[in-house]
Amino acid sequence: MKTSIAVMAVVAAVNAATAALNQSEWRMANANWGGVGDDGREYNGGVVPENVRFEGGRAFLAAHGNLYTGRVRGVDKKGRAVVPGVRTGACLVSKRRMHYGSYRVRMKIVPHLGCCTAIWTFRYDASGGKVLNHEIDIEMPGRPASEKTGIGFDYALCNTWIGEDADRYTTGYTNLPGRMDDGDFHDFRFDWHYDRVEYYVDGALVRTNRSHVPNMPGEFWVGVWFPKGWTGTPDFDEAEAVVDDFSYTPYEIEIASALEATVPDNGQIVPLQNPYYSSWLAKSDAERRADLESSSVRKAMYEAGSLPRPVRIAWLGGDGDGHIVVRRAVDGKIVADANVGGNDFIIENLEANCAYGWEYSCKDLATGASFRTADAFPRQLHWDGVRNVRDLGGRATLGGRRVRQGLVYRCAAFEDSTEVPVTNAQGRVVDYAYPIGKTLITPAGVETATRVCGVRTDLDLRWNEECEGLTSSALGSGVRRIHVPFYAYGSLAGDKGRAALRAAWAVFMDESNYPIAFHCIAGADRTGTLAFVLNGLLGVPEGELLRDWEVTAFSTRTPNFTHEKRLDKLIAVFDGFEGATINERIEKFVLSCSIPLSEIERFRAIMHE
Repeated sequence: MKTSIAVMAVVAAVNAATAALNQSEWRMANANWGGVGDDGREYNGGVVPENVRFEGGRAFLAAHGNLYTGRVRGVDKKGRAVVPGVRTGACLVSKRRMHYGSYRVRMKIVPHLGCCTAIWTFRYDASGGKVLNHEIDIEMPGRPASEKTGIGFDYALCNTWIGEDADRYTTGYTNLPGRMDDGDFHDFRFDWHYDRVEYYVDGALVRTNRSHVPNMPGEFWVGVWFPKGWTGTPDFDEAEAVVDDFSYTPYEIEIASALEATVPDNGQIVPLQNPYYSSWLAKSDAERRADLESSSVRKAMYEAGSLPRPVRIAWLGGDGDGHIVVRRAVDGKIVADANVGGNDFIIENLEANCAYGWEYSCKDLATGASFRTADAFPRQLHWDGVRNVRDLGGRATLGGRRVRQGLVYRCAAFEDSTEVPVTNAQGRVVDYAYPIGKTLITPAGVETATRVCGVRTDLDLRWNEECEGLTSSALGSGVRRIHVPFYAYGSLAGDKGRAALRAAWAVFMDESNYPIAFHCIAGADRTGTLAFVLNGLLGVPEGELLRDWEVTAFSTRTPNFTHEKRLDKLIAVFDGFEGATINERIEKFVLSCSIPLSEIERFRAIMHE
């Protein structure tokens, strides 16, 4: 929803100078925050709907102190009833979000220490790895300085927040024009501009905050609650705050120029596969098998290509000269950190089924959102200049585990290797050579493979004549090249095929080699054979083993890349062994290659989440 639309809807609902509260525009909060008591439980009973009543166009918000013995119970952070219901308050929350503008509440506050009467805007999101807490407060009672002394109703805390770290909020210790606990109604107002927040009490300007000014629209809260310590001790039974009216006047010009996250929407599931690719993977095994025999389908697959779908992050506002940071939510790892000259940013090679958060800042403004990538595999990657790149990880296994992403990649070769006929003196073709041609992977592709994906080892499966003279990896001096001439499909069962599997297997037994990228020429046959074995050992279901092999058709024109001519021959090798599933039969074959079960289990320990 665009901010301006949301704001205008609120204006229509609450009016710019409403004379009474419209109950239908508010919800009654049922929540708990505010710290832990000495007994290890929540210090207070939160805020509950039972403590709110509407009467005569006003809202009455009950506050129950330490001496309360009535029937109303509070709630803990999990929504469970708290017994007894002491230190329990009440809050009204607007049903819509509002943005820059003037917010005014006319109310009587709770006239007892230990209970906080407050008005505030609030927008909170911790799902992106870095907390976004955009908030503006007026809280009473206050105090003259950070020390928790001199607490009284002739002070308020006038705060601005954009996060929870100490360098992301401003606490305003504010002297008021009089005492607010006199039993009278008072006007509390803040004017939220893009570069400052001005605070007024009974029409008098009492403070201006110019640091940590929020820029994200949020809900408006008005209520009473019980902080731990910084408002005093609530030694009373019960009392009420009375809200007489509320008004909001939007600053439409500032709203129109504000920063606003637009794409992805907060919490959105974002696809990483192109539409044709994902729809093709959804077909049945029989349909996909038939498609690989169809020249027209194969043409469409090749034209669709094997590149992932990039994620576009976009926002409104700013002057086009800002900075963006994208983080992985689970650990806060920064996956992008860049200066941006426009109003959007394109990012690729994100992990699938993973939550991310992003924040864009421009001068003193900031915006951001969180999103999650789709749970769809294989995870395609873009290493510029290289075809058929994807991660072996991510899929759920038959044992209920997940294969780790970012440890093993499969791809086509990093260099051109074209078949060239070798002729004798009479011009007769007697052999074929595969001289190494130009490097295909670009510097940008090397940067992605090594810095973003962290590749340490280049496992080259090409035969000797296909990479003659090659001694180092195209990924640079920091990447170890290991050459293991490999065999595909039915040839894997021969003595040379088994020996090649043992040699390749040794690469995966050395944890210092990870992350590993392995390839042949096209990343189709030898690469596909090794990937099938590895994923099979990890417990990836048969349907996903098939799909991982099949999607190479998005990268190759070879017409005989079909099940019958290629993959069926590999499956026939495994079918020569006992086992209820193909995974069990693959394991039996690998064991027959003199690879011990202890090493298979070690590989699983490395690769399983």
